[in-house]
Amino acid sequence: MPYSRFLRNSLGTAVFLLAGAAQADLQATLAFDQPTGTVDATQNIEVWLTLSLDTQSDPLLFDSSVSPFPTASLPGPLPTEGQWFNPATQMSESAPFAVVDGAFLNTYYICSGNFTAVCAPGAYEFKFHTDDSNPARPSLVIQSSFLLLPGQSHRFLFGSFLPSASVQPGVYSFYKAGVALSITGLDALGNSLTAEVADIANTCPGGEDNCAGFSRTVTAVPEPGTYGLMALGVLGLAAVTRRRQA
Repeated sequence: MPYSRFLRNSLGTAVFLLAGAAQADLQATLAFDQPTGTVDATQNIEVWLTLSLDTQSDPLLFDSSVSPFPTASLPGPLPTEGQWFNPATQMSESAPFAVVDGAFLNTYYICSGNFTAVCAPGAYEFKFHTDDSNPARPSLVIQSSFLLLPGQSHRFLFGSFLPSASVQPGVYSFYKAGVALSITGLDALGNSLTAEVADIANTCPGGEDNCAGFSRTVTAVPEPGTYGLMALGVLGLAAVTRRRQA
């Protein structure tokens, strides 16, 4: 199935720690906040998610001030190869890791439903939320420090569906968003590599037929004349109320 991920080419060192076991046991879930609702055809549709750890899970901790990178704490086997962008060929190429120096969480969106047209803008265009400057609108993309303890949850803005001029009234949906762990490092020539280690959690672990997706009922935008009639109606009700009170 087609998918898209947010990645940043230039990464600072981010150390991934999981306290406790030599190989971390993460028991995480990811769920949509407000999975259903109603909007009009001109509104941006924000998608909020909550990442939660089970009470029996190991903690999830990022700390960029700790070195060297503790590879033994990663959940799952460590990749031996990573990808790097070759400017000469304008393509991604594989190379073995010579050094692993960090890790980061990455959010991803798998195209499904009818918001978009197979990962291309359709009625809506999806845009990842990457600005973490506002604490009220946190992002979970490329965090230099992050802590989630067993039994805790973290709510974040995943992204938004931006409407096009062709949006028609109806029900729009999609199913799968996720959070994955990737590592960073260098190959023998000093090229910067990245590789995915584990899928931490996603909103549809059982497949689209067995999960609750995200949907919005989109209504038509009222015509300007309709607003005028609504205003006249409100004024009429106010006049009747005043007469009754008199």
